[in-house]
Amino acid sequence: MTNPPKRSVLHCDQSVSQVSGMPRQLKKCGILIPLLLLILSNTFSASIGVTIHPKYLVPVDPNDRAYEQAIEKLLDGRQGRGTMIYTESPYAEGDFVISAWGKDRSDQDADHPLHNFLTLIKVSPGNPGEAILKDEVEIPIDAQLAMSIEKAWTAVIMRTRYPDDTYLGLDGWRTEFSVFVRGLGTLYGQLWSPSKGLPKELMDMGCALSDYVKASATERIPMRKKLIQSLDDLSTRNLQERSTG
Repeated sequence: MTNPPKRSVLHCDQSVSQVSGMPRQLKKCGILIPLLLLILSNTFSASIGVTIHPKYLVPVDPNDRAYEQAIEKLLDGRQGRGTMIYTESPYAEGDFVISAWGKDRSDQDADHPLHNFLTLIKVSPGNPGEAILKDEVEIPIDAQLAMSIEKAWTAVIMRTRYPDDTYLGLDGWRTEFSVFVRGLGTLYGQLWSPSKGLPKELMDMGCALSDYVKASATERIPMRKKLIQSLDDLSTRNLQERSTG
């Protein structure tokens, strides 16, 4: 079994440089306060039957997410095979969307686009319901990688459900996933600050795909093989769990 590419335990592109200019006392407070809140939230959650770590993605209303809808407008239809929208607090400046998609579909074989791409767009919030494009990179990908992305996204998103206990979403970052499934349309799932389980694995894959886009052509050669192995492993494990669950 192949483990997915390792990322930060918390979120994408976490950097200690963000607090490098703070006085030492403030740094300690900045570390201790969130840690204390996390401990208290876990204690409180356990006492009232609230979960902060759902096993699966949580449903989302695709028509009630103004910022994410604005980000989708920047994609301008470049979606379908697996999209992740990653957003942080308004001042973190780490928001991005990574999307796999295909165009020029063949009339004879609608399942296999003639061209496949990965699009990475860095964004920031503007006015309410507005997304500002900061940077965009787009690269072609082969059909095998595109299919592996689509299968992994579909396998995880198809298991989206409301958690058994009340879901307590901690402030921090939010990941939203979508994929097009024939006969069902575009399916969505999201989670606040995933830190373990399937949502975290899929977020790690989205972050790994964004790294793949930013890498040089030479660097992508070994990265591609690992990505396909990890994506296929994720989708296979999901299918096995669904058949036995």
